[in-house]
Amino acid sequence: MNSLTTKFLHQVRIFGGGFDASARATHRKAASENVSGATIERKTMSTKTTLKRIALVAVAATGFGLMSAVPSNAASQADSLTASVATSSTTSGVLVSNTITGAFLATAAGDQMTVTASIVTMPAGNAALPSMVAGATTNATIGGTTLVSTITSAAAGSTSGALTASFTPVVSGTYVLKFTPTITSGGGVLSSSAVTWTVTVAATPAVTAANSTSFVNALQVTAGIVDASVAAAKTLTVGAGTQAASIVVTSMNNVPTNLTASTALTATISGPGLLGFGTVAGVATIVPTGRAITGTAGQNVVGVFADGTAGTATITISAGSTVLSTETVVFYGSVATLASTVVSSVIATTGGLGAGAVTAIAKDGNGNVVAGAMLYITSSDLTVLNASYLAANAVTDGTGKATFNLPNGLKAGSVNLVVGDGSSLALTTISAAPVSVRVGSQTANAVTLLFDKNSYVLGEAAVLTVALVDATGAPVANGTYANVFTALLTANFAITGTLPSASITITNGLGTLAFPVNMPVFAADVVVSGTVGTSLPTAAQVAISSSIASVSNSSSDAATDAANAATDAANYAADAADAATTAAEEATAAAQAAQESADAATAAVVELSTKVSALVDALRAQVTSLGNYVAKVAAALGRVGTALNKVLYNQKKALARN
Repeated sequence: MNSLTTKFLHQVRIFGGGFDASARATHRKAASENVSGATIERKTMSTKTTLKRIALVAVAATGFGLMSAVPSNAASQADSLTASVATSSTTSGVLVSNTITGAFLATAAGDQMTVTASIVTMPAGNAALPSMVAGATTNATIGGTTLVSTITSAAAGSTSGALTASFTPVVSGTYVLKFTPTITSGGGVLSSSAVTWTVTVAATPAVTAANSTSFVNALQVTAGIVDASVAAAKTLTVGAGTQAASIVVTSMNNVPTNLTASTALTATISGPGLLGFGTVAGVATIVPTGRAITGTAGQNVVGVFADGTAGTATITISAGSTVLSTETVVFYGSVATLASTVVSSVIATTGGLGAGAVTAIAKDGNGNVVAGAMLYITSSDLTVLNASYLAANAVTDGTGKATFNLPNGLKAGSVNLVVGDGSSLALTTISAAPVSVRVGSQTANAVTLLFDKNSYVLGEAAVLTVALVDATGAPVANGTYANVFTALLTANFAITGTLPSASITITNGLGTLAFPVNMPVFAADVVVSGTVGTSLPTAAQVAISSSIASVSNSSSDAATDAANAATDAANYAADAADAATTAAEEATAAAQAAQESADAATAAVVELSTKVSALVDALRAQVTSLGNYVAKVAAALGRVGTALNKVLYNQKKALARN
């Protein structure tokens, strides 16, 4: 039988004066020396610990029995619990999250660590709780609830499990969330501590006009994302669901967060009308309650009702002091003005092709279009066009327009048509200015082919128009004209698109039919030609050609022009160079002539200088000679003076003697 060595937990001790006694009781090594404490202890044990020994043996026996019945799991080691962030900030109603990671060294499969989430501190009024869900794991599985999660090892070894903790607080303030670890299976001593997560929650940002939206639709329509143009009769409506328009508002803040459910709106109206609040689901139950009204949270539909007054209403919708939107609804009154427009100026005598030939717009006294009005049209000559207070094919639409289908003409001629608001002269109070139409011939007398331009670039879109006129030169009436040409027309260069065939159908009341084509992708002068068919007079049954369409490569032409300009410039430069050469040669000749003249002048100057020098020398000699002569004369005069003085002296002496 195998021997068992039993080791007891540190809680099982015999205390009586020192550790040596307990060491002996638990097979530990005693002190290696004789000490007084140990001696006293031995004496004490002999008299005091007999019962303790008996108790110890009993506990040991019990332990042996338990060990043999249920072997215990190994103890987990080195456990830790960490959070990815210690603090977070959010706004009311916005989720914030953190990653809580539990890790330990499992000594066997099934070792467990439990993490419990709780709130330590929170602002008053909070009801939100944190929540945990399983994340990434290593050698582990994660189970439990949103508040208590368990990380279980799959085998011995390093084990970890990440928990994503999330929190969606509504009340602003500071929250401290705590995540507490516990060793729940496998034994061992827990070494990790709880971690805390501080969440600071700011109040939800207010609703902003920049992110909020609104749209208006007629009646009770709440679908859509853009405004409709709404016009309604001014007739007073007060019943539920009788609104002329519905305005749907979505309240958003700058996060952006949809705050529609918690936002109470106010609405005011200027101009005619009344307002009422409701929801999208209850749009049919909205009733008018006033002109400046306040809804409750979640009421985001404003019904706009007529109050019996015509005009333009402006509805302003706000959340608190923030204006979210302004919408416009027009309430129209009775017809005050009518304006007619001719769509087809030529009416045929057969074929019933006068549909939509004339339209009219009805407006009230404010200039707003009037919907739902029945209008009538009358011909000035019933023998040409029999239309006497003919009703429009429908009441005026949302744009105030009525359309008239005219009957076949009775004979060729022109008539004036007047649109009014009455079915007889007596009942008519408002009339439009008359418009003219012509009952035209359905016999073509001549045909022409004309391009919409004279010149095109490569591949450019073009329009070839066939025009039919009657014997008077007026456009033919609407209708189909067979055998206008003998066959499909052809072009002298390849063009894409459809060319006229033998039959031509006119529908625009102008006697013309347009054929879109594309010009060739190379330079050419395009002409479409053919032969006039048998439906036209014999004299007209000849070859026919369109106007010439000149197709050019503008970039190539520009390059050619540039090249020609460059050539001209080069020629001019060459001519200028030749002229410069000639001028240079002439300048050289002139310079040479000037040099020769300069040399001659120099020689003349030298010669003159020589002559002048000689003359100067001669003059100098003459001056010297003259000076000498003057000196001689002066000497002679001196001698003469001396002689005269002697004579005078002698005379004076002689006189004195006498």
